[in-house]
Amino acid sequence: MRGNKKRVDKVKDFESVDRQAYQYFNSWAKKDLESLSDQFSEDVVLLDWEVLAVGKQKVLEANENIFQAFKNLSINVCKLSSREDTVFAQIEILADGTVIPVVDVLEFNSEGKIQKIRAYRGN
Repeated sequence: MRGNKKRVDKVKDFESVDRQAYQYFNSWAKKDLESLSDQFSEDVVLLDWEVLAVGKQKVLEANENIFQAFKNLSINVCKLSSREDTVFAQIEILADGTVIPVVDVLEFNSEGKIQKIRAYRGN
């Protein structure tokens, strides 16, 4: 019986991290640094094809640099899947008319904050 309860709780966790991932993508597309700051842990790590940033301030600065580089940003979430505290998202970033295919892997800590963001660029 105890194992079944844990399993149900895990399903709730999946739904929660999925919602948090969509919130992250929406905040990012809106260039909302304040919202992103609220979603990041203090020791968040961002690793993508051009940047390695460690710590909330550095990750926010890296995002701000992206936001300044592109006037128009939007995100299309093509597929999203989660397991425990990790979300895997196939997305398309539309940056000033250019489509950039990306797979994001978001890891959340026990407080529901984003702990690690790994972004892999497609072709």
